[in-house]
Amino acid sequence: MRCAVSMLTLISALTLMSAPAVAQSGDAWTLHANGIGPLKIGMRFEQADMAVGLGLQRTPAEKRPTRGCDQIAVPRHPGIALMFIDDVLERIDVFQPGTPAADGVAVGMPVDRVLQAHPRIDRQQHAYDEAEQYLTLYSDAAAVPSPHSLAVRFTTDKGKVGAISAGRLREVRYIEACL
Repeated sequence: MRCAVSMLTLISALTLMSAPAVAQSGDAWTLHANGIGPLKIGMRFEQADMAVGLGLQRTPAEKRPTRGCDQIAVPRHPGIALMFIDDVLERIDVFQPGTPAADGVAVGMPVDRVLQAHPRIDRQQHAYDEAEQYLTLYSDAAAVPSPHSLAVRFTTDKGKVGAISAGRLREVRYIEACL
């Protein structure tokens, strides 16, 4: 339960950090396994900061929950967080409605929409709630994807998509983000 509360605290903090900003019309980003908008998985922090031109703010090292991992909000893009591992973009999270994945699925949509679009999607039971699932699409066609493969993971929440994560498989599978 403590871990679930920690994740809610992180999401609340990221929401508050990005809440005053409003995405401008024509500014919609689409989430792909390899990135979103001008951001690409594998970019260094400085490259990502220059790509968005919005002044990404690192979390001071002493305030990070895990050494080497930083998850930050994207100014003017509420509900999007970037995970950097040792200053390299490894994961992108969408946790509010409004930013779709490449297949058109967005947070708040019925889980059936994901299942219809991807009937062979990998299903795993949620770590904290047996009524929920992680639905993962692998971009690597290998029978056993490597931790460095790219993936998109939909987390279910009461019959709807509660969050979407994209990026390196190892980081997409992190349950508690940087914790």
